[in-house]
Amino acid sequence: MIFRRLGEGSLGLGELRRTMPGVTAKVLRQQLRELEADCLVTRSVQKKPALQVKYQISPHGQTLGPVFELWTWGTLHLAHVEDAAISSREQGFRQIPPEKSPNVYQFTSVTVISECGATM
Repeated sequence: MIFRRLGEGSLGLGELRRTMPGVTAKVLRQQLRELEADCLVTRSVQKKPALQVKYQISPHGQTLGPVFELWTWGTLHLAHVEDAAISSREQGFRQIPPEKSPNVYQFTSVTVISECGATM
């Protein structure tokens, strides 16, 4: 969540906190400190005209872009697989327990194997 918010530009602690309801200031500060220690986020302090602390994704943190793209793809793919499983159950297929095979469905005496989670 922090990376998504900071991907839009540098933000202060209060600005970040307002965009993440339910996250306490303590937890947010801890996470920001860990990200800073890992060189994924930079913290800048401006003392004039008033003390202002801003956080932004560091150049090293920006190298994680492909990881987040893969995560996005995985999330969409998982939703597709779940939709296909629901659809197959509605059509009378039943899924064999995952310990036997994750994408095998049976319909009466016929076994259908799906390589992408779609019904066949």
